[in-house]
Amino acid sequence: MLVDFNEGILDRAYARKLRKLREGIANNYPEALPDALIAQPVSRIGRIATPRPVAVEVSTPRAFHDAANCVGRKLTHALYYRERGRAISRLQHLTIGCHQIQRSATAPLTACFANLLPDFVVGSRTNIKSYGERFAYKSGVKEDEDFFVYAAQFGRGLIVWGIVLGPGMALKDVPEPLSRMPWCSGGITNAKPLGI
Repeated sequence: MLVDFNEGILDRAYARKLRKLREGIANNYPEALPDALIAQPVSRIGRIATPRPVAVEVSTPRAFHDAANCVGRKLTHALYYRERGRAISRLQHLTIGCHQIQRSATAPLTACFANLLPDFVVGSRTNIKSYGERFAYKSGVKEDEDFFVYAAQFGRGLIVWGIVLGPGMALKDVPEPLSRMPWCSGGITNAKPLGI
């Protein structure tokens, strides 16, 4: 919710809800919050300078990267299982990443996922009538190689993506720049932490 840039829902009730969520994180996991004292104003939208700041820029702390890594890893396993009907084996390799849609530097990657991946799923919950744009993902599979890739979008702000190589695919066969990504062995147990 903190990265949902949908201005249509930014009212007082929503702002109170965000404050309450932030207070919960500050209470239970304070090291995951960025340091607001070192925030820098952003007065640009792309190449256009704005008369006043439109946002602030802060560095994300290590704890945030660890949390994003955990979410990405779990989501990769869950969506692979949902789409393939089986768990990722220890013989497979996977890599994950995440980015904000609003960063102009990530636009080519977002467009690549949007244009490349054929299958589109919008999340829904039977116990929530107005689920909105909370979660959706696109995915694709190459059956022969058991190659799987997805890009999941949370609200209008965050994309988490993952790639799974089939057991027969060696990392040396992965083309640039993917071969430089932080790959790790599949199977959730004994997996090394990934850098995002």
